[in-house]
Amino acid sequence: MLIKVSVFNKCRKDFICEVVILLLSIKGRVNFLQLGRFGNSKEHRYRQQFEKPFPWLDFNKELALSHGGSRFVIAFDLTDSYASDKGKLTRKLYFSTDTQMDALEILDCYQSRFQIEFLYRDAKQHTGLNDSQARSENKLNFHLNAALTTINIC
Repeated sequence: MLIKVSVFNKCRKDFICEVVILLLSIKGRVNFLQLGRFGNSKEHRYRQQFEKPFPWLDFNKELALSHGGSRFVIAFDLTDSYASDKGKLTRKLYFSTDTQMDALEILDCYQSRFQIEFLYRDAKQHTGLNDSQARSENKLNFHLNAALTTINIC
């Protein structure tokens, strides 16, 4: 999969592969300290590498195309929804493999969203989705995408 993402050198590709393996193999909390403890590098390298951008959308697209069907569509819900119990605005992303559906149809079909919820549940339990030590937006983005992508690979 990383072969198709050609903008990275061998070191960056090896790092991504190592992170995916570590996210799958570390039991319990997955953070920079644990990555440094169980990985091939020190904690500081993980912090630095998580700051660098990675094309997660392209990577996941290639992953889906190589392991799924031939028709894919991504629909974005750009409206803000308000969770009154938490007092936060949230944005949602919806996917469909049927390219004939428009965005509103996809949103109507969201009632069958349990597979997506299982993805988040598994990412929280097995790949440290909730355990990021990062505070910068780039590091948080990397950590969240790496955790969710790792579950998709399994």
